[in-house]
Amino acid sequence: MNSLQAMILGVVQGLTEFLPVSSSGHLVLAREFLGLETAENPAFEVVVHLGTLASILVVMRGVVWQVTRALPLLLQQKKWAQSFVSNQGFRLLVFLVPATIPTVFVALLLKDQIDAAFTSPQLAAAMLLVTAIVLLTTRFAKASKVGASLGLRTAFLMGVAQSIAIIPGISRSGSTIAIGIWSGSEREQVGAFSFLMAIPAILGAAILHGRNIADSSISLAALASGFVASFLTGSLALVLLLKLVKRGHLWIFSPYLLVVGGGYLVFSIIS
Repeated sequence: MNSLQAMILGVVQGLTEFLPVSSSGHLVLAREFLGLETAENPAFEVVVHLGTLASILVVMRGVVWQVTRALPLLLQQKKWAQSFVSNQGFRLLVFLVPATIPTVFVALLLKDQIDAAFTSPQLAAAMLLVTAIVLLTTRFAKASKVGASLGLRTAFLMGVAQSIAIIPGISRSGSTIAIGIWSGSEREQVGAFSFLMAIPAILGAAILHGRNIADSSISLAALASGFVASFLTGSLALVLLLKLVKRGHLWIFSPYLLVVGGGYLVFSIIS
């Protein structure tokens, strides 16, 4: 993989990590078109995911700082109930627990099956069609009431959606936000929490596959190109999607996914 290829894949990762079109699915298809070996993937994917993680920390620095400041409250067990009611950062921190557990469980239990799934462009394309349907359903969801807060149940269901999104082609942001919207929670809160959920998920994946970076044959220049590209495009995509979620326009990505997923399946059959 050269620097130009790495930059292209970094742009793909950055745009599709936050836009509800599945970064994993697009990376699988993009690698297929670029003719890259799947054996190169783990190290590069860790680096470009870290690039998108950096974009979350920058764009959502206010919410991230709220949660970070609440961390010491975990040591004050007697004040948990009071903090949950009065401290927004602590409440989000608590919600991250049920939202993260399903992904940890699936990632550890089905690691080999997940790795195998990333070698199938046809599976990724088919799952893009599933994502298109999920996004389309949000068009028919009732508008949430202003101030309708997230709850533990919604956080857990968003976590389940995130664990399913490990399958390439299922959008993490699209599926988690769709669940949050259907729960009736305020869309702006759902969007922010969906991306907050991505922080432990990305860190966990980086730790799980981090050793692949040292063993990778990809050059440092290529890895750096991928990181920068994913960070810059990820920041732009994150800002855009937060605005679209607030306006209830998540479904507008469905036609694109139908074309890409369906088009690739047709192409693979006739070729």
